Amino acid sequence: MPSTSITIQFGDADAVDEEGNIVQTIKAELDASRNPEGRTTFPWGSTAYFKTFRVPSNLAIEMFSSHGTLNTFIATGTDTVTEEAIQFSMSDSASPAKPIVSGSFSSIWSGMAPAPQISPSANGNSVVLNRPSLGYVIASYQSRYDVHAITVPEMDQPIAVIVYIRSVE
Repeated sequence: MPSTSITIQFGDADAVDEEGNIVQTIKAELDASRNPEGRTTFPWGSTAYFKTFRVPSNLAIEMFSSHGTLNTFIATGTDTVTEEAIQFSMSDSASPAKPIVSGSFSSIWSGMAPAPQISPSANGNSVVLNRPSLGYVIASYQSRYDVHAITVPEMDQPIAVIVYIRSVE
């Protein structure tokens, strides 16, 4: 039987309101702590673990896969993000890499003086300044996630495996 592997890549999905404000986000990434040696490619028949981050945190999601078996919930956890650089180019909001848990945000401003007031948005989806500015925030915060897995059976030919994640209305 030929040997091949599965490569997993994720994108982000946002939903916006009438004014263009992000109100829902789903982000997914591989779970380096559960995948052997931080693996990013997987042999057929193995299990790949991944995390989902959601805004709002109670956003209901569903998952589908083109091949294999999905385990849609394994565990929950919290990532600690330290010293993430969030850039502002004459704007008053920018997106962090992951949703921010309320009360966990700290930051240092590096940019145009005087320093603006900095805070996470109410839903944790963005970092906002009290006025447009040029510079960046060095931010530290926590982000909550759920862990999921997909196991793909042995195949006799290389194929793409697609996992589709969407919000449930």
